[in-house]
Amino acid sequence: MDFFQQSGTDVNKALFEQLLTKDTKCLSKPQNTTEQRQKQIQRKAVDRKRSMKPQMDIQGYDAGGFNL
Repeated sequence: MDFFQQSGTDVNKALFEQLLTKDTKCLSKPQNTTEQRQKQIQRKAVDRKRSMKPQMDIQGYDAGGFNL
């Protein structure tokens, strides 16, 4: 508001605060989406590692084989 007062622009304070609140909400949405995306990527990585572990355990087992 100080900027508008210094420049001599007449601004409705209630309207300005409403627009500022609206802009703040719009800016927070992408941040929430980014956080959800990162959580999803981490969850998929953990799931991938869990599914690979049993497969690697089976591959490492050689019945009757000797490791010299």
